[in-house]
Amino acid sequence: MGRLWHTLLLPKWNPAVAWFPIKSIIHDRQQEYYDAISVSNAAGESTVFTEFMISSIKTSLIEAINMSDEMSDGTMDEAVLRWKKLEEYPKTRD
Repeated sequence: MGRLWHTLLLPKWNPAVAWFPIKSIIHDRQQEYYDAISVSNAAGESTVFTEFMISSIKTSLIEAINMSDEMSDGTMDEAVLRWKKLEEYPKTRD
């Protein structure tokens, strides 16, 4: 049901959503994704899952905007930004 929601229903609601990196969003928050699906299944409704996905998409959009701001202010080029993200990656995986 989760995959149906983000591959078929969201893009029908707003075609721009088809461009969101949903797989990456889910990968970055994989356990939370499965927990939200489990809670929604147990409750027999999708509220928890829907709130999780909307929150995850919002967080990803904020990160993308911040990344864009860092690049556009001239302090970083794309290669430096990639290295910065790679350096931060292990810190986020506890």
